[in-house]
Amino acid sequence: MRKTLLIISALALSFTVAALATGEQAKQPPTGPQEQPGPLGFPGIKHLTELLMLTPDQATAIRHIYNDYQKKVQKAQQEANKEAQENKAAGGKAPPADTKGLRDDMAKEISALLTEEQRKKFDEMLADMGKKKKKAA
Repeated sequence: MRKTLLIISALALSFTVAALATGEQAKQPPTGPQEQPGPLGFPGIKHLTELLMLTPDQATAIRHIYNDYQKKVQKAQQEANKEAQENKAAGGKAPPADTKGLRDDMAKEISALLTEEQRKKFDEMLADMGKKKKKAA
C-alpha cells in the first residue's frame, strides 16, 4: 500500500513539474525581434531596408507611407463592413474591401523614393509577390 501511494505521489509530482515547465516555455516571447509586415501584403520595413539597401531617410519615408496606407486600408474595410451590414439586411452578400487600387498607389509612392537600382529590385519583388498570390488563389 505504501509503495502504491509513493508511486502515485511521484507520478503526480512529475506531471506537475512537466506542466509548469511547459507553461513557462509558452510564456516566453520568441527570441529575436519580430518584424511587423507592411500593409497590403508588403514586407516589413526591416526586410525592405535589407533587400533594397535603403538609406535611413528612405526607410523613414516608407514607414510614413505604410502608416498612411494602413489607415486607408482600415477605412476601406470599415466602409466595406458598413456596406455589408446594409446588404445583409437586404439579403445580399458582403463585398470584400477593394484594396488593389490602394496597393498600386502605395507601390507608386514607394517607387518614387527609390534610386533606379532599388526600383528594379522593388519591381522584381512586386512581381514575385504577384506570382505567389496567384499560386495561392
